Amino acid sequence: MVLNNQKLRNVLISPLITISEFEQKNQIHRSSDFKEAIRRGYIRNFFMLARIDFDNIKKETCLINFREIFFTPSEIIRNHAKQLGKRIRLKSPYRESLSQAFGKFIMYVGYPEEISYFTKKLKISKFENNF
Repeated sequence: MVLNNQKLRNVLISPLITISEFEQKNQIHRSSDFKEAIRRGYIRNFFMLARIDFDNIKKETCLINFREIFFTPSEIIRNHAKQLGKRIRLKSPYRESLSQAFGKFIMYVGYPEEISYFTKKLKISKFENNF
């Protein structure tokens, strides 16, 4: 996509980090519950990519952290893509899912808790077991 659009001057990029690298750097976030919350999309600033196991390309499950984004000149990306030749690319619907997750992260508005809770616990028995 970047290779075809010559008018594009900058590209927004974010580093990819493997689950094991992330766990080494963040000892506090090693639980399987935390990883499952990322997988389900509950933690807005992370997006999880499945592991890759092709003939000559193997990569474990990776994370993208939307809090670490950078603008890079598109010429650098084009040159890098040409040097790599064959490379891993997201196909639809995964590309759209990544875009949507990033959009949700950017659009999120966190309101201060100015309105207090009316009840301590809301009982909705019909939906309690679905979460």
